[in-house]
Amino acid sequence: MKRTAALILAILFLLPCLCCGKAPAGGQEQDQSAELTTPKPYEPGMTYHEVFNPDTDYDNRFGRGYPGFAETEDAYYVIFSGHTDETGFSSGNYLYFSDKATGEYGLLCGKPECTHNDSSCNARIMGRAGTLSCAGGRLFYIVESDAKNRPAGIGSASCFSIALDGTDRRREFEMPCEWENTPQFFYCHRGKFYGCGFSNIITDGEVGFHLSVTAWDPETDGYTVICSRDDCAPSYCPKTFFFGKYLYFCFDSRTGFEMFAGKKTTLEVWRWDTEAEVLEPVYIAEPGTSSGSVFNLWVESEDRVYAAPNIPDPDGPYAVFMIGGGELSEACRFEGSGGGISILDGVFQRHYIHNEEQTLEVELIDFDGSPIYWGRLDMSFIGEAVPGAVFTSFHTAFGGRDAVYYALTADTEDGTEFEFIVKYEFGGPGEEPVRTLICVDSYDL
Repeated sequence: MKRTAALILAILFLLPCLCCGKAPAGGQEQDQSAELTTPKPYEPGMTYHEVFNPDTDYDNRFGRGYPGFAETEDAYYVIFSGHTDETGFSSGNYLYFSDKATGEYGLLCGKPECTHNDSSCNARIMGRAGTLSCAGGRLFYIVESDAKNRPAGIGSASCFSIALDGTDRRREFEMPCEWENTPQFFYCHRGKFYGCGFSNIITDGEVGFHLSVTAWDPETDGYTVICSRDDCAPSYCPKTFFFGKYLYFCFDSRTGFEMFAGKKTTLEVWRWDTEAEVLEPVYIAEPGTSSGSVFNLWVESEDRVYAAPNIPDPDGPYAVFMIGGGELSEACRFEGSGGGISILDGVFQRHYIHNEEQTLEVELIDFDGSPIYWGRLDMSFIGEAVPGAVFTSFHTAFGGRDAVYYALTADTEDGTEFEFIVKYEFGGPGEEPVRTLICVDSYDL
């Protein structure tokens, strides 16, 4: 059975136009005999978009934080982490779709008579919100508590998938690993699965912080621990980037809770060859010399690896750094200060919340150093989509130069917290961005 499942997954990854689940206009099915997109043979110096194959490779515009987010030709898909009411009760994880043509969104459940209030609902996945990945016309994610009969210390997670129309939900393979290695984030790339996670550990009475990066074989239920560390920043997964046959990842090592004050940490960047299964360091800073913490990553080429602190050092520059030839240099410095820094496709971004104004200040600079936009985005519109709601916090940003997707949180008048995603298209300096509400975690609000 496992071999059959693995064969099906392999066939799915060979289909052209991956993740295009709906028929094009006119009701005609796509020509499955169309020639596959084939990446060029790799040569040193090639850029990410030269090696990226949309038919097989993970799309690094997404997977950069919570919630889980994926895009197809016709729709967006989101796994929200579950809204909470004034008592702290969470509704659980639901999978949503958002139709690009109509702007309508809702639960991705293909059961006509479903009430969506128990685990039989196809949209109620009870999984990990950061694990959404799209491949072969299906969405993949991790269900947290699937197996009940595994030995003590072994996690109960499994990988599930569902069709893009909300039907045919099924278990793909079990993930019987040590609980501390269960992924919080999960990616499909070139026919294989990769995960990264974090957990608190106790060693000799001392609290420590464990992280892991893993590779998963759907045929055998086996997995490989690519990296396992117990000396890292608390409550944050390694940040990943897929570049052809390589998996890059970074994390802050030899640090503790002082990272939340934005103090100096130790940035480490590693690279896993998914074919040769070899791990090598790309850059390891001298202990305590990295400016900021919770670094995120973008690999434009082997000699242009960008890293930026999501929590900058308040006494250091608000900047993005570049690693080339094993050396670290400053790639971009923002004019403004305050907030966090993220790297998107072709864009460096600084973001800062002004809660009293219900605005999100963003400063966008392209990879060439040219300014794109610096201003405050008015988020009070969420009070129209959900009457009485107030914008409260920022989760993460996805996308790139053409469109940036912001995952945000708001509160209703009765204290219910919920998440929503909004897209902004930035034309350039002097132009007002165009806003589109993508989806609201509205079930039971």
